[in-house]
Amino acid sequence: MKHRIRISALIVAVLIFLMTGCANRTENTSENDKIEVTEEKLTPEYGGTLRLACFVPDTLNPLATEYQNVREVLMIIYEGLFKAESTLKATPVLAESYTVSTSNKIYTIKLKQNVTFHDGSKFDSEDVIATFNYIREFPTPYSKMFENVLSYSAIDSSTVSLELISPQHDFVNNLDFPILPAGLAKESFVSENPDFVPVGTGKFKYENQIRNKYMTCSKAENIHDGKEVYIEQVQVKFLHNSQDIFHAFDAGEIDMFTTNGSNWGEFSFTSGVKSYESGSPRYTYLGINVKNPHLQDAALRRDMNRIINKKAMVEAVIFSHATPAELPIISTAYYNKQKESSQGESAVNTLQTQLPINEEDILEAPVEKNPDFNKYNISLYLLYNSESKEKLRAAQHLKKCMEPYGITLELQGVGFEDYKTRIFEENYDLYIGETIMNNNMNIDFMFNSLQKSEQNLCNFTNDQFDTLLNNIDMMAPESENSEIAYRNFTEYFTQNMPQIPLFHTNTAIFVSNRIKGGTAPSMSFFYSNIEDFFINYH
Repeated sequence: MKHRIRISALIVAVLIFLMTGCANRTENTSENDKIEVTEEKLTPEYGGTLRLACFVPDTLNPLATEYQNVREVLMIIYEGLFKAESTLKATPVLAESYTVSTSNKIYTIKLKQNVTFHDGSKFDSEDVIATFNYIREFPTPYSKMFENVLSYSAIDSSTVSLELISPQHDFVNNLDFPILPAGLAKESFVSENPDFVPVGTGKFKYENQIRNKYMTCSKAENIHDGKEVYIEQVQVKFLHNSQDIFHAFDAGEIDMFTTNGSNWGEFSFTSGVKSYESGSPRYTYLGINVKNPHLQDAALRRDMNRIINKKAMVEAVIFSHATPAELPIISTAYYNKQKESSQGESAVNTLQTQLPINEEDILEAPVEKNPDFNKYNISLYLLYNSESKEKLRAAQHLKKCMEPYGITLELQGVGFEDYKTRIFEENYDLYIGETIMNNNMNIDFMFNSLQKSEQNLCNFTNDQFDTLLNNIDMMAPESENSEIAYRNFTEYFTQNMPQIPLFHTNTAIFVSNRIKGGTAPSMSFFYSNIEDFFINYH
């Protein structure tokens, strides 16, 4: 069996959203590598070849490839209707604008009319409807999202309408997938199709490939948004695994290297690089079985949230490349008007502030000086995926945080398949969970009992909680009601703690010093701001 990173295999019962999208640019430059001229003083010039890398592709069809990093590089060729920003606002790309019904179920999208595909054909609503059909008919990473789509149609050549089964707030954030031209044959979507020729509307046009070696793209002409890129050409090197890509970057053979956050801390570069960190849909939390008599107590759940030193956890578990979480939804959401006060710190409590920041000192904290120590005398089982070093570190950290308060955690590490089975069967007290959410931060799949599915792993349910979740689904974008609905949800969540948020993991692009300029990517894909980078300058 071939060893692949299959997207479908990654989306399991405990999986599916984002995090803070603030750019955090760091420059790790040694004394010998220091740049004499700061980038602010450089004047960009056109030209140069950007060198990227991805796995040897099964196909260059972005809807059919089973490799995430292949799909990422193909997004320099393709575009979506929208892209999701770190604030969760949707920026139109191939769309001109959109309106949504009062029910938040019917989206009417106006398309840009000055767009052509790289083969010269005109982009219109037929291509959008065809892409919707491709996603519905063939297995793609976006098929799950279309399960909530009741119908769609073209109103005219520049307008499409899409109706949902259940309302979802900011659903257009999910319409960031690549739009392909109409008329593609079924053979274009088979799992192995190395001869597929990608034709999109993006910043770069596919030129050719040398099978199993590299792909070449050139800057597209007449870019419809007017944001012409400085870089003239992109060459994408095909490599066999993540380690090969990392070594090629470290050796200076490629210019950019991306990570989804799952392997933070494994990189040690031999030369200075820049990194652009931004939010991602990857969210880690502590699942709670409220059927356990002890855990039925909301005060205990709140105390557990307070005594977890989330700042130290981020440092120890994910090497500071994450943001401590107080809610499942990222703190940068535009409707979160309390983000600076309520989510700026993870220690919004009195218990946690008495704990030392240094993780190694937690067990040595002076019990007699803290009246809240030994408040409880209970033992709970903590389930985690033993195949993940990150989850082991998280489990060990949680154990250290809880013990001074009389909460003993018995760690139970099991293989991933057993882990999924036990969670589905509710055979745990606590578990370390991880989910990759949709770009609109919809959390119904975790909590809403009215939309129960195999992914709904929270056995805390009641009518009031469902109502609050439904109110979020009904929020009109950027309206006063959206702030009210979110605030009401926040107050209820923090009071009842149906789960304990731990952190939102960052993603990053590592950039060699050969490449200048640049900004953090959007939530939608890594190379969304490729026009900000340049190679030649004076």
